[in-house]
Amino acid sequence: MSLCLQFPRSDATSHLQNQIESHLKLALSGLEATRQQVHELVTVVKEQAQQIERQSQQMKRQSQQIERQSQQIERQSQQIERLMSKDKEQSENMERSMSSVQYQPPQRERRGPINQMFPTPFEWKIPNIRHVVLKAGGFVSEPFYLFSIGYKFLLKIQAELFFFRVVRVYIKVVPGEFDESLSWPCKEKVRVTLVYQNPLPGKRENISQVIDFEKGMRPCSRPLHDDDHDYRLIFSQGFDDKSALYSENDTILIRVNKV
Repeated sequence: MSLCLQFPRSDATSHLQNQIESHLKLALSGLEATRQQVHELVTVVKEQAQQIERQSQQMKRQSQQIERQSQQIERQSQQIERLMSKDKEQSENMERSMSSVQYQPPQRERRGPINQMFPTPFEWKIPNIRHVVLKAGGFVSEPFYLFSIGYKFLLKIQAELFFFRVVRVYIKVVPGEFDESLSWPCKEKVRVTLVYQNPLPGKRENISQVIDFEKGMRPCSRPLHDDDHDYRLIFSQGFDDKSALYSENDTILIRVNKV
């Protein structure tokens, strides 16, 4: 409870005159308190303004970064669209050109003894390779030996379509006429080569890979049937305009040698 001093009204004038100094001190004290509050509020407002400015600059940088990323995405989308349009046009042109030619795929020769001089590499020519690739087809070679009284092999080529066209070449061991006299599991090493045939200027190397039948998930035991063993992947080759350099008259050549 505040204590209020009362005095006669007739003494008010005398009181005001006598208490001028104390009244001024009270007013100055109140003014100082108000000024301190204003100073504190100004400081808070200035800090908040600086924080808002920093956040505004950060949002501006983020907005610029988003704009750059959007432009990059738009350019990539346009590039993808052009590539897809070009690929579609090339496919349609190839389909039209192939539709006028009756395609005859290579025929597998009858399995049996092969009259072959040894040692000699086995060569497999595959015609109409563009048709095979576009149709994502595949077929196998004739069975072959690389040396007399040796293991019998079989090649397979398979065209597949993922994000782009890929040609895969496989090999495996199949039942042969000399299996009883051979050692098992098979420890043979063979080199399979996609031969560069295009006569254009400039040096380009053949694509070659060595397959070691001793290595792998499972030993290559003596096969009793053609399907006893899975094909082993030799190499994959993306098929594009550069791949045509490995063909001659739309025919590719695969060569197999004993290592």
